[in-house]
Amino acid sequence: VVHRDLALDPGFLLAGTKIAWGNTAIIQAATASEKKDGKCSFRYVYATRNLGVVASLPTDNRIFFEAPNGAVLSSRPLPALGVQASANSSGHVALATGTWMLYVHADATAKNAEINETNNLRRVRVTVKGSCN
Repeated sequence: VVHRDLALDPGFLLAGTKIAWGNTAIIQAATASEKKDGKCSFRYVYATRNLGVVASLPTDNRIFFEAPNGAVLSSRPLPALGVQASANSSGHVALATGTWMLYVHADATAKNAEINETNNLRRVRVTVKGSCN
């Protein structure tokens, strides 16, 4: 019997801008922490929670570019989470000027069999404006 349930908490913070899952945001290149090779590097933070009734197993969270299984922009380890516990994933993603879909996947390596697998994948559309050179 499966009793784990990892889920992405509401919202994705990118370059200081909170984006609700499924929504769109405009990010200015001027807010990048670094510019290199025509891409802007932006800091992100999001949280994953265990909604299940037993602790989860350690796994990895990932951010994919343009498709649910697209190029991996970021991969972060997620520790085992107790019941109702949460953990933040943070880092940087490098994006060129333009409009991009980012897919955030909790338990991307499928280490946890879960009650509800449909709350593991969320997306946001991001438009980067300005120069990343």
